[in-house]
Amino acid sequence: MDELLHLATQLADQPAAPIAQPIEGRVAYVVSHGQSYASNGYAIRTQGIAQALNQHGFETLCFVRPGRPWELVGVKSDITPEVTVNSVRYIHSRWKNGQAPNGERAQLEANVARFIELFQVYRPAVVLAASNWMVGLPAWIAAKRLGLPFYNEVRGFWELSRDAREPGYANTPAFKQEAERDAFVAKQARKVFTLNQPMLDELVNRGIDANRIEIVPNGVSELPKNKPADPTLKQQLGIQENEKVIGYVGSFSAYEGLDVLLEACTQLVQKGEKLKLLLVGDDQLITEVTTGNKTFTNQPWLIQVGRVPHAHVADYYALIDAVVIPRKKLPVCELVPPMKAAEALAYGKRLVVSDVVPLVEYAQQHNGVVSFEAGKVGSLAQALQKALKLPASKISTELLFSARTELIVKVLNGEESGLSTTEQVKTNPSRQEVALELLLKHIEPITLQPKEPTWLNFDVTEERYISISAEVEYRNIREGQNRKAVLLLQGKDASGNRIDQPLGKLSKSEHFSSYFIYLVPTRGKVLKQHKFVVPADITQISLGLCTFNHQSGEEIIVRNIKVQAIPPTQVAVSEKALIKKKSKALIFTNLGLSTIDGSSVFIANIANIYSQVFEEVYLLSVQKTGDNFKSRIKNQKNLNLLFCDSESVREEIYRLDQELDFDTIFVRGWGQRNIWFDKRYASKICYYCPLTKNPSEEDLAIFRSVGELAFQTEELRNKTIKLIGDKKNILIPPLINFPKNKKIIKKRNKKVVVSYIGTLRSECYSYNLLSSLINMLHKFNFNIEVNIAIGKIFYEDAKERSEVVSLVDKLRSICCVSVEEKVSQERCDEILESSDLSFSLWEPNEQNSTQVSTKMLDCLSSGCNVICFRTDLHEKILGKDYQFFIESIEDLDKKIFHSVKRLSVHKTRYKNNYLLSNFSLEWHVLNIARNYGVDIPNKRGWEKSFFSNQYDNIYGIYINESEKRKLEFLSKNNGLKINYFKGVDGRIELKDEFEHYSKQPFATNWERRAKRKRLTIGAMGHLASFISVAKDALKNGYKKILIFEADILLHKDFFSLYFQRHPKDFKIFYLGAGKWNSDVNYISSGFYYRPNQTTGTFAVAFDAVALELLLEEWSKLVDPSDIAMWPVTDKFNDECYVSVPNLAICDVATSLTGSGRSQREISEKFGWDLFEYNIHYVERVNKYFHRIFIEFDHVLTNAFIKISCQHKKIEIPVHESSYCILVEDVVEEIECFNLFIKNINEIN
Repeated sequence: MDELLHLATQLADQPAAPIAQPIEGRVAYVVSHGQSYASNGYAIRTQGIAQALNQHGFETLCFVRPGRPWELVGVKSDITPEVTVNSVRYIHSRWKNGQAPNGERAQLEANVARFIELFQVYRPAVVLAASNWMVGLPAWIAAKRLGLPFYNEVRGFWELSRDAREPGYANTPAFKQEAERDAFVAKQARKVFTLNQPMLDELVNRGIDANRIEIVPNGVSELPKNKPADPTLKQQLGIQENEKVIGYVGSFSAYEGLDVLLEACTQLVQKGEKLKLLLVGDDQLITEVTTGNKTFTNQPWLIQVGRVPHAHVADYYALIDAVVIPRKKLPVCELVPPMKAAEALAYGKRLVVSDVVPLVEYAQQHNGVVSFEAGKVGSLAQALQKALKLPASKISTELLFSARTELIVKVLNGEESGLSTTEQVKTNPSRQEVALELLLKHIEPITLQPKEPTWLNFDVTEERYISISAEVEYRNIREGQNRKAVLLLQGKDASGNRIDQPLGKLSKSEHFSSYFIYLVPTRGKVLKQHKFVVPADITQISLGLCTFNHQSGEEIIVRNIKVQAIPPTQVAVSEKALIKKKSKALIFTNLGLSTIDGSSVFIANIANIYSQVFEEVYLLSVQKTGDNFKSRIKNQKNLNLLFCDSESVREEIYRLDQELDFDTIFVRGWGQRNIWFDKRYASKICYYCPLTKNPSEEDLAIFRSVGELAFQTEELRNKTIKLIGDKKNILIPPLINFPKNKKIIKKRNKKVVVSYIGTLRSECYSYNLLSSLINMLHKFNFNIEVNIAIGKIFYEDAKERSEVVSLVDKLRSICCVSVEEKVSQERCDEILESSDLSFSLWEPNEQNSTQVSTKMLDCLSSGCNVICFRTDLHEKILGKDYQFFIESIEDLDKKIFHSVKRLSVHKTRYKNNYLLSNFSLEWHVLNIARNYGVDIPNKRGWEKSFFSNQYDNIYGIYINESEKRKLEFLSKNNGLKINYFKGVDGRIELKDEFEHYSKQPFATNWERRAKRKRLTIGAMGHLASFISVAKDALKNGYKKILIFEADILLHKDFFSLYFQRHPKDFKIFYLGAGKWNSDVNYISSGFYYRPNQTTGTFAVAFDAVALELLLEEWSKLVDPSDIAMWPVTDKFNDECYVSVPNLAICDVATSLTGSGRSQREISEKFGWDLFEYNIHYVERVNKYFHRIFIEFDHVLTNAFIKISCQHKKIEIPVHESSYCILVEDVVEEIECFNLFIKNINEIN
């Protein structure tokens, strides 16, 4: 302990009279800066926290560090001792004669005396001190002497900030001293509040008890009103109408990375981008000191306005299109989040942030936030380009300090009992804790065994909040090894059958065949180990205890085990999210629910989707549902069909919501408009939004009043958002009824089958269609069959309706025509499955050119060709060269005649477009579940099914049986349908060709410089393999294929990440690749790198267009397969992607091409985090030895091997620090989990 801390302890122990009558609810908030005179991030947080506490019923007095603001340079000195800002009182203390005490000791004593005096005058009930120790230390001493509870708020690590400003400061004694003093203050506090998880972890590393730390993130006091840009201000700053404004608001410290921002803007301007860079902050302008370049200050695109009053900041935010926070990768930046991120989001601005940990969290949690690689100019430049194309961020009340200070409120109110994740269970339980239901109590010590777990059982009821606490002791185990024991949890149903489901946030261990958490030593305390909510159907839980990676002499003892059920009233606000009610949704429509009407089909599809996502679904209609409509519903177990008259809809929805508390209320239909404005539930409404040509003000008011809008297409969403501004929304395109991989069984029918299913109405040119069909039947003398299924005839004009009915009657009289009404779903499917040609003739007006017909998708997904109007949306789905487009209704007769004639000669089937996978049930279920945060059963199964529908074929290339076994293992272990494709082993099959190639003159500059041919014999074999695959795919007419090489490892969340991050369409999509030149090629979507210099082909997908061009490039035999792809990726630069993180990586440890390479070194080079991938493969031992020595290349957490010997199988855990193992047996096969084998050698 340094001398100042020793003095502090002595001062704290001196007696002082406690405050006789503290004023209840009054908080002494001791701070370094306040908004009474400052506008920096620290001052804004001070105001935000204090104002939020006041809103929660406290009276917060901010005591500013004595001497401030008068001792600060450049700050107004005429400030009064007490200033009120938005109901928050600031108390300032001037030093006597304006002179601060000389020296640390004198200053500490003076500060203590001043705080004691102030606290005695203002009589607070609690003291809360913010960073740093210079205010925290004297505040603690004063609080202790006056008998007041003391709390500490750690906002940063000031010694790290100083080191960022003054490189080398970390090597000084003062650096260590500052850290020790801040840690000392935190240790004295009853509770410590900090800003995020990285800061919490750092505090724990500095010795602060994790039980006493809570996270209170940055926020804003109030959501600012969005104001339009001030044209006068724009003119003053020289901003033109066609220029985008990139903004930075904050201090100009060196670690903020403004040099990178300036360089990135320079690149963009040189490329022709019209932009201005607006810097708002320090009075000191950007100079060569901060940028290392004198040219920036003279750039016409750079605007520097210096520091502005906080009240005027909104005027500058209004000008900004995207806010940038380009912090550098320095220790302080990797821990402490800046205030300006929350402020930018509160203004609804697009946000571009560097990938330091505190800022990446914003990119993960908010839309409209793009991250880039810190310090990389090219990465930032491309991130800016992408951000400017994104919709603005959605403003959320979650950013308010009033919401984020709930934990502080509970603590200051004394509600601290046993609710944080690691809070100690008290030895003398309070009255609150006595009320807890004790499910299991095991006081006696249990010595854990290395193989067989010790099991304890207890009964539970569903939806109860369960807390498990215990004391854990490690003996004879090296310090720092905290993963030597596990707690296993297994749920069982009423029949005693095990339910394979995680109980809370647990990991799955194949080794233990159970979900688990690690048990770390608790150093003599009983700590909470785990918490969870009991899922449905689980009535009993088995709790297992076992050692992990046990070594001889090590001992682990667990005692004082308690399992308690906590009543809902005693669960903290921060924990209540764990107690999940049943997910419920209401669907309302006033549309007629016939079978084959498009809107009726859509509602049935919504019911099918929602019943797969939500546990309870209610469909409320003002028209009774018939049996034909019900036949479209696939899952009726959790779907409840309700009916009410149109007059009582509003109250019926309110009654149902009061009783059932819906997560969402989906609405489609235009009647009963008053229900949309009912504030009792309007925020829950997800309104399916059609866009008419001229929406009325009432329409727009509906759009704005509901909680969420649902759109069928992106085109429709973009048009609507332009009219009403930003709004929470979700895409819900129509659902196709035929899965992409379903084989349609076609009857061997020589007739051309033409069909029409749906409503007859003027907007669909029904009269023209029926007339054209009659004309076609009169012209043709070959076999034809026409099937017409009518939902209803919808014509307001009686004469027009009569004419259509007359045409229908004419068709009925023709022998080859079948006309049906009120048909079932099964009959509709039969008609489509047998049809060669159908129609979707919605008039291509503004509404229909931004929406796609449900019936058209039904036809396409069944393989039936569809005559439809050419629109941009149809071209996007069907391709510009689709043969069945018509330009106008006048073309219909001719198109039907030629189409039927062509189909009579050659029956072509529509081949599914890749984009149709985004209309599948799997896509819809996952999309809805993600939007509403619902945990759906068998989510992985849905994700796998979605993935399998993406490609016409998945090729697995192998060149020997060993590689084929790897692919078989990959396929079986992950549920992938891989078609194994024998590749070409150049070393064996291409010797003559390679010899001939080697004798050819150098063909490229690369070869002439290197004085050797570019291809090796292995690379030639690889090219030959890919050429064979390309030819096979094109021969079979595949539109999308995926190629897996044998040496791949999949991401642990492969299927989930694929769904979240796959591009909607692409020419080339690398699921994994070597990230060469990532600083240049980073694409600003946050998901992909531009792959124009990417290497690696171990997991890559192609569409047919790219494949044809690649076949041409590969056939040149000039460059290796991956390098030969570059001209094609250059050609389609905006349609080629690499997934980040990689969904698959190369297993160089077992790859033939990776011989002699280290998996660790390659992974570090390419940025692969091995902890994120499933390292699971089989190693064959070709020679049988009696004793073998196995060396490991890379060992991850929870690693083990399964060894197949001649007469038995054994399983051996492998510790993270292990590098080898000795096996004394005849080994045939080794199955590896989370490790790589480097060498296998015989030991004599």
